[in-house]
Amino acid sequence: MPPTPTKLSSGSYRVRWIDQEGKRCSKTFLRKGDADLWASTVTRARQLGELHTLQPSKLTLDQLATQWLDEYGRHLEPGTLRDYQSVINTHVLKRFATTPVAAITVPKIRQWLSAMEKRKVSRDRQRRALKMLRMLLKYGMESEYLTANPASVVKMPKAPMREPVVPLS
Repeated sequence: MPPTPTKLSSGSYRVRWIDQEGKRCSKTFLRKGDADLWASTVTRARQLGELHTLQPSKLTLDQLATQWLDEYGRHLEPGTLRDYQSVINTHVLKRFATTPVAAITVPKIRQWLSAMEKRKVSRDRQRRALKMLRMLLKYGMESEYLTANPASVVKMPKAPMREPVVPLS
């Protein structure tokens, strides 16, 4: 039976459905049009076998980083692995370790970059930290914990200015 919006006594609308694991789920909306749209989204996700993507993952970034390092770390050179771990631990997990990956948003990422700028973290280190976050969230998409990568739309901090080269005469 397809999900249909039900009007509540508060005037809002609730859509109920059962996910792929048989768990009852619901979501409430202020407007009927939004509830109808969500009901259609649930129906379409069920047809495509993608109901699991509708529920936000409770997996934290720390857990995702551990999975990523376990899967990809063994293919990296030891120096590269140490560098990645350093950037992830020092900058990325310092801010997002306990944050569920589904709760990481573009504004939160921008605030994080701004805070690094205020702490006088070098632009090179900021760039590397954002690259690591992008890589981790891309892995989250590939592993179906996320449907989008919010870090991919955040502008990369400008590269540090280099001193001009003065040729010898």
